[in-house]
Amino acid sequence: MAGPRSLRRMRIQQQILRLLADGELHSGRSLAELLGVSRTAIWKHIGQLRELGLEFEAVPGAGYRWSTPIELLQVDRIMAELGADICANLEAIDLLWTAESTSDELLAKDPPPLGRSRVCLAECQTGGRGRRGRKWLSPFGGGIYLSQSWCFAAAPGELTALPLAAGVAVLRALRAMGAASLSLKWPNDVLADGRKLAGILVDLRGEAEGPLTAVVGVGVNLAVPASVAAMIQAEGGMPPVGLGQIDAGPARSRNRLAAELISALHRAMHEFSETGFAGFAGEWAARDYLRDRRISVRIGDRVCEGVAKGIGADGQFRLESNGRVERIVSGDVTLRDSQ
Repeated sequence: MAGPRSLRRMRIQQQILRLLADGELHSGRSLAELLGVSRTAIWKHIGQLRELGLEFEAVPGAGYRWSTPIELLQVDRIMAELGADICANLEAIDLLWTAESTSDELLAKDPPPLGRSRVCLAECQTGGRGRRGRKWLSPFGGGIYLSQSWCFAAAPGELTALPLAAGVAVLRALRAMGAASLSLKWPNDVLADGRKLAGILVDLRGEAEGPLTAVVGVGVNLAVPASVAAMIQAEGGMPPVGLGQIDAGPARSRNRLAAELISALHRAMHEFSETGFAGFAGEWAARDYLRDRRISVRIGDRVCEGVAKGIGADGQFRLESNGRVERIVSGDVTLRDSQ
């Protein structure tokens, strides 16, 4: 839990960013007077914000300008975008300035009651996790970094398909925001025109006989700098893309996107607890990026090559190789064809 000094620093920095969000020059003196701190304190806070990756122009004698303002997340704005049914079943929304991992924050808390969700969001993650220990790059304000916890009375029969159901939920939320040409890559990626737009990671805690807590972590890219994209590809990752980079439409509200994700995930967890993967399988199959394409799958130290044949009713991946179909529970997939 953040201490009083950390909370005060966070509040002052939030206020600085809201004042600079108009993209105009603001003098250090005016900022200091408005916030009740010294000009030296403003200078220090600007420095700390720069360490988070934010860019500011400092004009001698004139003040500071935020080079690329973003819409900050606000709990009240997110709540205003949620439907009454979601608000009634939402235990809490924790909004953090920075966090090592929003999923780890929820895993450290008591699970929500049955049928209710708890959400954690952060403007910046310093230790965001991808699959198999990979790091999810989470620059300040560069995406939505959200985790949502849900408690099952007992482990669903198709538990291995839960990440796929979460992927369908994220796709639904992104389509509600007007994103088109989306597809799903087994087991946990949402793609836009073949580039990675979002990733999902599910952590489970509890016993098979219940209760069982699922924490669904979601990272959605909003803007991916060229330097970051180059770094990811150099390390063998899929080419990334941001939501604001896939079309020329108007800027999308981060607060509305957060609300769409919260709503879609809550409804998906409720649906999965009632009916399993059945209600998601059709949508997944219709958006399957790998179906009938040549791929390789790394399973531990073993690498298998063949043709992707979709997924089974339990969410297991089906790989056709040497005349037979192998069912795979977990693995890393690499596309081999050039379609």
